[in-house]
Amino acid sequence: MFVYLLTAQGLSSGEWILSSVVLVVVTAVLTGCLLSHHRIEIGDDNVRLIWFPLYVKTIPANQLRSVASETVNPWHTGLGLRLLGGGTLGLINRGGPALSIHTESGARYLVAVPVEEERAEITRRISTLIKASSTS
Repeated sequence: MFVYLLTAQGLSSGEWILSSVVLVVVTAVLTGCLLSHHRIEIGDDNVRLIWFPLYVKTIPANQLRSVASETVNPWHTGLGLRLLGGGTLGLINRGGPALSIHTESGARYLVAVPVEEERAEITRRISTLIKASSTS
């Protein structure tokens, strides 16, 4: 259909190639946005922050400083993988409750976690990692 519309309009081969490239890029970006999601994986000695499809960060337990609850307002922070300033990286797919994870290097990760039970469990497990790494 797309090829028919392009040839029916009498586009030159250069215009046809450019139009095709634009269509592929726009389709890829929209597909990435629709499929994007994030998660937190907590291992025995690290925390992994994943924003699919572009970002994975592994933070060793001895680099974790604290974890706290916050509220995210997407009108101020935006949505997606966001550089928020002040050493903060946001993994935000909606507004509302979030976790703020601070590291020894001063980096801060703001991750939207809307379910209260999940926030409580993640906070408990990260706090346990921090305590265990500070005693060893």
